[in-house]
Amino acid sequence: MQLRRSILIGSLTLSLVSRVLAADEASTEARDRARQWMDVGHARFEKGEYAEALDAYRSADRIMMVPTTKLGVARSLIELGKFVEAREVLAGITRTSPDPDEPPAFERAREKARELTRSLVARIPTVTLTLPARPPRSLAVTLDGKPVATASVDAPLQADPGAHVLVVTAPGHLRFTAELTLAEGANHRVEVLLERRASSTPSTDREEVAAGSGGSEAEPRADEVEASAEASAASTHSNSPRATSVGRAWSWVGVGLGGASLLVGAFAGGMTFIKVSELENACPGRRCPESARGLHDTMASYATCANVALPIGAALFGAGLVGVTVTSGASRSPTAVIRLAPNGLTLEGRF
Repeated sequence: MQLRRSILIGSLTLSLVSRVLAADEASTEARDRARQWMDVGHARFEKGEYAEALDAYRSADRIMMVPTTKLGVARSLIELGKFVEAREVLAGITRTSPDPDEPPAFERAREKARELTRSLVARIPTVTLTLPARPPRSLAVTLDGKPVATASVDAPLQADPGAHVLVVTAPGHLRFTAELTLAEGANHRVEVLLERRASSTPSTDREEVAAGSGGSEAEPRADEVEASAEASAASTHSNSPRATSVGRAWSWVGVGLGGASLLVGAFAGGMTFIKVSELENACPGRRCPESARGLHDTMASYATCANVALPIGAALFGAGLVGVTVTSGASRSPTAVIRLAPNGLTLEGRF
């Protein structure tokens, strides 16, 4: 029993030792790969191939995630003009806490990161927005398609040097777009001009103005109400003469087709009664000879025609009459424009 227990303990010890050695071997292999990527990054960086150097440094950082690998990433980003992302990487380096057992190179990387951060602050361009005195509610700002937090709109926005697209949108207003070209260290100011859409209503405008002024509702100007009313009237009646004439023409077509169908149905119905009378004479005692079969088929055809033509004719004729009545009244519909002036309301138009 004692021997069996000793064998078991020995086996477990060997297993643990083999796992530790395997983990240490895997860790050594990973460090070797990271060191190789760092060598590639250094070589590419010295040749000015900063995009390739960035890929190599990032491959090393994915393995080690230490200050030295991150510093290579930040330096490559700076050379590529990606200042904003580089500053974030540098901030991550300076936030790391020193370890008593770490290599001296880690502390040197932190010091270099602090130095690069100080020099980079003055090189990052900024964009400052000048908004209207009463900005509308639900203002949305994007820079290069990325949304900007509402709380950051009043503060200078940091961006990389180069071309950018700024977009500002608000309910009831046209989209504002500005194409910017930013130089290093430039402080660019953009005046945001928000124009109302032609379709925006006075009530919507009053709500937006009230929201922007802290809840106090402002009276709309006379020209705003007049323009909105005239635009609404124009959109309502712009195509009415043409639509009315076309509708009246189709209504008369319906009256004609319905009348013709009624005449055909009436004729077929009359012929049906005639053929029924002839069939009764040819079939005394309701016993029809073979010679009366043709007369029976003719009577059935007339009856089918009457049953189809009369309902269709009535529907077409009725619909046509309704259409003629409606289009005739629409052609004489009044138009009016309401104007709000300082001395009161005025109504203009034709009746």
